[in-house]
Amino acid sequence: MTTREALRSYRQKTQDKPPHERVYFFHAHIYYDADDTDEVAKMKTLHETLQNDFSSDDHIEIHKLQVKALGPHPRANLEVLFTRERFTFILSYLAFTLPTTFSTLIHQLTSDQLGDHTTRAMWLGKQLSVYSEILERMDKDAVVRGMSEEEIIWLVHSHLAFFTVSPHFARMFIELLLPVTATPGPKGPQRDHANAQDVHEEIMPMSEALPSAAAIAAASIGASAARSPFAATGGLIQPGPFQERYTTGTA
Repeated sequence: MTTREALRSYRQKTQDKPPHERVYFFHAHIYYDADDTDEVAKMKTLHETLQNDFSSDDHIEIHKLQVKALGPHPRANLEVLFTRERFTFILSYLAFTLPTTFSTLIHQLTSDQLGDHTTRAMWLGKQLSVYSEILERMDKDAVVRGMSEEEIIWLVHSHLAFFTVSPHFARMFIELLLPVTATPGPKGPQRDHANAQDVHEEIMPMSEALPSAAAIAAASIGASAARSPFAATGGLIQPGPFQERYTTGTA
């Protein structure tokens, strides 16, 4: 079951167990080249197949197909959520089903997003580099706000529902999703604020949990298009290596 009640029930039953036995949810991020028409066609076929095969399984969720790199992810991807009851099955299924050109990141959902996506992650196919700086800032923000591990897991489960934390965090994250313009600003690469509303509209369908905070942030970013995207973040965002990846589009 992929409900919050199922997560809470499992964690209550395992509250005295070691951390690895308390993991309930997993993500599989299936990456593909969105600029390659052949790979796009293969991904659309795979997405349809997964939806048909697992629509009746309440331990598996097939999420919306992403057509561009978002957040900490280096490429467009399809996200599959599954519980520990389906772990072996999903890994075996993907290993024998995925096109050989696809790369797949598989990770558990805990309060440590950086660790989940890097040192404790598993890969099928070629390993890519995720944007660790974004994950670090997510983890720090969650600690500052005193979020429980269950709250963090559920927000990650809801996919980009960290927008529920605050308009400030929503603004910060949408900033990171915006494309980089060709002309750098005084504090580093500039982002194209004109597309802030488009980004918000694209991520909104990912989760029913997204509140008005994301809309407020997107509107705020659009209104401050003349300023550096880093000026309004209170110093939380500084130009870093991950921006070069956004600029070049490489993993």
